[in-house]
Amino acid sequence: MANSDHIFKFWGPIDTVEDAIKASKNGMVAAYICAAVTSGIVVAGLLGFRLFAGFGALALIDAAIFVGLGWGISKYSRISAGVALGFYLLEQANNAMNLHAFNAVMALIFIVLFIKGLRGTLAYHRLNRLAVSNNSDA
Repeated sequence: MANSDHIFKFWGPIDTVEDAIKASKNGMVAAYICAAVTSGIVVAGLLGFRLFAGFGALALIDAAIFVGLGWGISKYSRISAGVALGFYLLEQANNAMNLHAFNAVMALIFIVLFIKGLRGTLAYHRLNRLAVSNNSDA
């Protein structure tokens, strides 16, 4: 029972604005980590350390996109959270097909973080809308 309680807390309902904020931060952190790792790989490549083929200076555009999406998620943007998840999925598909670089465990962790971020932003707006309607009814 303890294991199922732990899983339920990890992926359970988002009932309060505080829960929504915590869940949203998962997507924000995932986006910033993606940006940092991509930037690190590009900089290492520019310094002569080829960690992965296909990561040129243009990959910094991907990093900048993830920084922007992370910032949007930090402002509870549902669109940013959804685009971040979709963009990450497309990037992983591209990496798997063209670069033959794919880590399923890492991808799954980031997908879960982005989904939690999306759930958090959706719940944040839903809960704020409910709070406003409850206050106006009173």
